[in-house]
Amino acid sequence: MDIIKWRESYETGIDSMDEQHQKLIELINKLYKVLRKEETNESVNMVQDEMEKYAKQHLQQEEALLESNGYPEFADHVTMHQSYLDKLKTLTAESENEVAIK
Repeated sequence: MDIIKWRESYETGIDSMDEQHQKLIELINKLYKVLRKEETNESVNMVQDEMEKYAKQHLQQEEALLESNGYPEFADHVTMHQSYLDKLKTLTAESENEVAIK
């Protein structure tokens, strides 16, 4: 079971961005499944690392695209991206701390 399903309403009309957004959703669903199955912390950390690396790459590309096209809400969008990355880092740190405690 997926926690997020891709919808047409998410489409930007830019194929490369849509594909990357679909990949991000796939990774979120992958993490959800790993957590739901209560797999090892190592498995969780691997998915989180994959998510963080992919998100950084995607967000850099998206921000470059938005900036080069004069996106009017660029600063707000960058702030939203940073919030997402911060949440990912917090989640990863919490998982790593659980491993260290055990």
